[in-house]
Amino acid sequence: MKKRILIVSENFTKGGLETSINATARALKDKTEYFYAVKNYDEAQGLTNLYKNFNFGYYTTVGEFCEDVQKLIEIIRKNNIDIVHAQPFYSMFPGIFAAKICKIPVVYTWHGMGSYNFPSEMNDGFLFDMLLDYELDKVFCVSLEGKKIMENVVLNKEKVIYLPNSIDMDTFNEKKQGNSKSWALISRLDIDKRECIEKFLNNMKFLDIDQLAIYGAGTESEYLENVVRKNNLEDRVIFRGHSYNLSEELDGKYCGIIGNDRVAMEGLAMGYPVILIGYRISGLIDNDIYDNVKKENFSGRNIAEVSIDTLRKQIENVYQNKYDKSFYSQFRNDYSSLSIAMNYYREIDRINQNSFLNLEKVFEKIQEVSKEEKFYSSIQVFDKLQECLRIYIRTPWQKIFLHNIEEKRQVYLLHKATDEKILEMQKEMERIQEENSSLEKHISYLYENTMTYGNLKRKLKKKLRHKQ
Repeated sequence: MKKRILIVSENFTKGGLETSINATARALKDKTEYFYAVKNYDEAQGLTNLYKNFNFGYYTTVGEFCEDVQKLIEIIRKNNIDIVHAQPFYSMFPGIFAAKICKIPVVYTWHGMGSYNFPSEMNDGFLFDMLLDYELDKVFCVSLEGKKIMENVVLNKEKVIYLPNSIDMDTFNEKKQGNSKSWALISRLDIDKRECIEKFLNNMKFLDIDQLAIYGAGTESEYLENVVRKNNLEDRVIFRGHSYNLSEELDGKYCGIIGNDRVAMEGLAMGYPVILIGYRISGLIDNDIYDNVKKENFSGRNIAEVSIDTLRKQIENVYQNKYDKSFYSQFRNDYSSLSIAMNYYREIDRINQNSFLNLEKVFEKIQEVSKEEKFYSSIQVFDKLQECLRIYIRTPWQKIFLHNIEEKRQVYLLHKATDEKILEMQKEMERIQEENSSLEKHISYLYENTMTYGNLKRKLKKKLRHKQ
């Protein structure tokens, strides 16, 4: 019988997370059936077994959080789900609650530092720490860097598994490399990517690139278009928007790929030279940096920046066929979707579901709080969580964390009292303004009537004088 997996994710739109999940689902189609519970969805993904309209997010109210948990419980029971796979960010919390209330295993994937450090309030931070230790049955990390970090913060290091992003080598098979000096830069055009793309565009005047095609879309598209105009690159740079069939669209048109993360991986899978840009311009991925780039899931986080002169020479080597591709076959072995998907399946197939925190009771307590309260910042929710979970705190890390939370709680109460006082003063000012407005209207009325009375009196005196 196929194992039924429920993916719970804030987003399923365009990106590496979606591509990786899709690749694994295709590789395991004979062993698994996937279901999806998402908030933001791109219809072009064409998923089946899809459930939408969730509230996952930082600003979720208590009522919305409870609604999401209940909906997930219904999906799990209706479809006989075997395992929940929670994804970042705020989708993970209702996903874990629903899984444990239904007494099935739940796993989580680290996709990068944001998957770990996103909690910013009292309740999400406290919950993340507790659920990570006591309720998650496996934590998959797409990078060795992530695995090392997670092993240092969890009680049970054995549940932290290195599982790199996989590449569907049939889809991203080796492509024909173009003979022209054209490159494709592929990226989301959002604020976190803008700085490095802008730096690359600002330095294009020093590089022997005839045309740069930028594939991608995002909030910073217009900004980057202005950067192109500012550098007089209109004849050399073209924005092509988002593409759902890049592997075919790139074939034979470009001599290399520029990007990071999954873009870099897919570029290497197709046999292209890849310039790594993400946190900085790290230059051409070659034998010298491959092992280090691999450790960080091709993000480039800790890879040194190269000088523009070095980058110019690397590009010249590509044109002159002096580029060493000997590590490409090793890459294809390391990241084949079939082998990685089978490793994933073996891990989830032998999970022993564990639960320590009695999240069913915690969930009942949460429902006692006003539905309008903001779930992740509510002091009432925090008190309910502490009431249920404080006895499970047993590591120095958690004690320090809770101590910091207690300090934050006092600051929160102080701010809340101040806010209430300010609100009280604002209401008093509004009352006085309203009274003044009424008084002004009354004075105006009296004034108008007084003026009318005065005019009538003068007219009457005038008539009396004429009669005399």
